Amino acid sequence: MKNDLKQDVEEWLRIVEMDRTTAYHLFKTMRPKPLEIICFHCQQAAEKAIKALFILKEIEIIKIHDLGMLIKTIQPKIAFPETVKLSAISLTKFAATFRYPDYPDIDEELTKKALADMDVVVDWCKEQIEA
Repeated sequence: MKNDLKQDVEEWLRIVEMDRTTAYHLFKTMRPKPLEIICFHCQQAAEKAIKALFILKEIEIIKIHDLGMLIKTIQPKIAFPETVKLSAISLTKFAATFRYPDYPDIDEELTKKALADMDVVVDWCKEQIEA
């Protein structure tokens, strides 16, 4: 990997880990838990991990938050396992719509699933980058 490319990918992954760490920190320490914000950070970590793969594969990043569309765009260059796709797609709804007051409540179980889905996507993307 070229040095500039490596630095760009590392910067994206640094921000991924900030979102992931923030999500877990808020879940474990804040009372009441800000579930919408935790889920938002889960989506953001997954989105940025996928976009780090765009950088790695030298594909122009598209500025959307739909993780399914991001995967579809990069799919010709890298094949995502179905489990990773499903986890990513389930996180898309947390990009913005869940942060508005008139959206249905998020409960702790849904938040735990978002944390798990985030880990599936982020860990898989990082494995591809390190390979």
